[in-house]
Formats: sequence, C-alpha cells, structure tokens
Amino acid sequence: MASLRISNVNMPEPDEEGLEIGEEPIWSASTGRSTGAKMIGDIIGYKTTLRYSKTGATLDEINTIETALKSTVFKPVAYKDTKTKKPVTIVCYNGPWSKKVVSYNPERYDIVVELIEQ
Repeated sequence: MASLRISNVNMPEPDEEGLEIGEEPIWSASTGRSTGAKMIGDIIGYKTTLRYSKTGATLDEINTIETALKSTVFKPVAYKDTKTKKPVTIVCYNGPWSKKVVSYNPERYDIVVELIEQ
C-alpha cells in the first residue's frame, strides 16, 4: 500500500516525516467561555487531520496530486494508522494546498496539502 491514497489514487511518496496525522477535538454546540473567561463545554468526538508534504515533486506528480484533490468534495483517503499499523480509510475534504516552484530546470515543486475528516 502507498503511504497515502486519495480518491483511490496512490500519491507520490511523501518526504521522510512528510505525513502528519493529527486528531482534532470536536466540541459541543454549547461550548464557549464563561463570564470568568474559563473555557466550558464538552468534547463530543475527534476527527483526523492529515498533512501531506512532498518536496521536489515533478509536474506529473503535482498533476496526480491536484487531480485527486479536485476529483470530488468528499473523497476516500487511505493511510496506515500509527497505532495499529493497519490501513485505515476515512472520508475527507481538503483544505487549501500550496505549491512552491523550487527549480525551473529541471522543473520541481514543493507541495503541502491538508486533508480533514468529514
């Protein structure tokens, strides 16, 4: 299995340490600050956030990544769970991504993508 699949397409292998897996708490609707400015509320769940980065990507690799990102709003994303070491598939939407030209000859790019569980 590739390190990351988006919309059933294998992504180019990320950099070493190029796939960050985070857990974002989801707070109840009644969460907020009390009159004493103390945070109050309940965590009702957690959602996974993935941050994928690839340096020195070719134009073909950039096109593969961007095509998968633009394929649909909510897309299957598969990666290896850090706790169980088993493949996991979640449905995600992507946040903004950025790419930077690092070389024109040969043409190479750095790209960073954030994927948020639905």
